[in-house]
Amino acid sequence: MHAAYKIRLPFTYITLSTSSGVMLTLSTICGFLPQIHISLFAGVWVDRHNRKRMIMLADGAIAAATLALALLFLAGYHEIWLLYPILLIRAAGTGIQIPAVNALIPQLVPHNWLMKVNGMYSSMTSLIMFLSPAAGGAILTAFPIETVFMVDVITAIIGISLMFTIQVPTLVNKVEPQRSYLHDIKEGLHYVR
Repeated sequence: MHAAYKIRLPFTYITLSTSSGVMLTLSTICGFLPQIHISLFAGVWVDRHNRKRMIMLADGAIAAATLALALLFLAGYHEIWLLYPILLIRAAGTGIQIPAVNALIPQLVPHNWLMKVNGMYSSMTSLIMFLSPAAGGAILTAFPIETVFMVDVITAIIGISLMFTIQVPTLVNKVEPQRSYLHDIKEGLHYVR
C-alpha cells in the first residue's frame, strides 16, 4: 500500500469523527511536519545505507505503530489524541520510505526504461493521493477503523515480504567515510540552490 494512503487514512477518520478544523490542523501538523523534517536527512541516509532495508524498516515501523493503534482501539480506547503520536511515527517512516523508493527505482530499472517507469510511478502516486481521501471515507463508512488499520498492517506485511524477494544490485558506496551527514546535507542544499 502506498505511503500517501497510509498517512491520509487517520486524517479521514479525524475529519469524519470530529468535524473540527482545529483537530484536522493538528493532524496535518503531526502528519507532515516529521516527514518534511526527516526527508532532509533521509536523502543522505539513503545514499549511505541499504535502500531496500530502509524501505522495509520504515514500512515495518509504520505497520507496528498502526498495529499498536488498532489494538488500542480494539481494547476500547477510541480517543482521537491516540492518532497524533501514530501520525508522527507514520510521517517519519514515510519521510524515509519515499526517498528510499525514489532512489531504489534507478537501481532496479534499466536506463532506457527509467523515464517511462518514473513517469508511471509519478502518475500512480498522484492518482493515489487524489483518490485516497475518498477511498478512506468510503472504507470507513463500511468498516470500523480497527478493521481498516488491520488491513493496513496486513498489506504492509505483504509489501515487506515482496521486498524480500526483490534482488537489488549492490551499489559501491562513493561517500567518503569521514564526511558527516550534515556536510552531505549542506552540499545537497548548495546544489539545489
